[in-house]
Amino acid sequence: GIAQSLSAGVTTIGDITRRPAWSRESLAASPIRAVSFGEVIAMGRLRTQLNERLEAAASVEHQNDRLRIGISPHALYTVEPDGLRACAERARRMNAPLCIHLAETAEEATFTRSCSGRFKEFLQEMGIWDEDIPLADCSPVELCRAIGVLGRRTVIAHGNYISDGDIKMIAESGSSVAYCPRTHHAFGHPPHRFREMLRAGINVCIGTDSLASNPSLSILDELRFLHQRHPDVAAYDLMAMGTIRGAAALGYGDEVGSLTVGKAADLVVIPLEASGEWESILESTQTPVAVYIDGVRKL
Repeated sequence: GIAQSLSAGVTTIGDITRRPAWSRESLAASPIRAVSFGEVIAMGRLRTQLNERLEAAASVEHQNDRLRIGISPHALYTVEPDGLRACAERARRMNAPLCIHLAETAEEATFTRSCSGRFKEFLQEMGIWDEDIPLADCSPVELCRAIGVLGRRTVIAHGNYISDGDIKMIAESGSSVAYCPRTHHAFGHPPHRFREMLRAGINVCIGTDSLASNPSLSILDELRFLHQRHPDVAAYDLMAMGTIRGAAALGYGDEVGSLTVGKAADLVVIPLEASGEWESILESTQTPVAVYIDGVRKL
């Protein structure tokens, strides 16, 4: 993953991991900057593992100048409200970012409103369901707002099923949204509301999700995919979603994401036939031929 990201011109990543002790050792030794979000799952019969998993997620053992630690309560159907609250409080005490899969599927709202539907069936099939799982009786975004998950250090992964009211709540909270275009397309979700989110003042950035649902870990490929399907969106705005907005979502906005005096000299070299316009990057099929981090060539 590190090698693929670097070859795609990605110098800063947000990585969600269930095995932080292993993955963070690799990230800490790599040239890439990263936020390692330790994933927490603690629902039903797994709720007794909350403290153990949260401690592992919040461990700063491998943290260094390039690796920062974040916490990721996986989703509303895998972490109960008390667990979500504990994750959010720990992240605030650490001044660490938090990432949660939110409004990724339509079934999430069914589960949070009535503790029924496909996610209940899944938990039963996995032997995790028990009758002590609490009923939230509200929408996914409303639940996250009520228990303090939303905030300026929060990254919402996906946000595929978002209402007008949700957009307002997310904008007021200052949370970012990581939209994963090709994964969104692969699962056949309805059109993403990233344009409405941007107009509402939400910091929308681009993610790749994972190779399980995506052919590559290239943010540039995601932007080119979006440009082909949404030519009405200004190329500059798309590029911002893949650069400065992503840096801001991960808490690296003061260091990377733009070529600005005082920031790190992270550069990506892409050969182009035309020059001078952002469209020339998005309409090209050329891949990076050189990547510099802090002004030092790494590819």
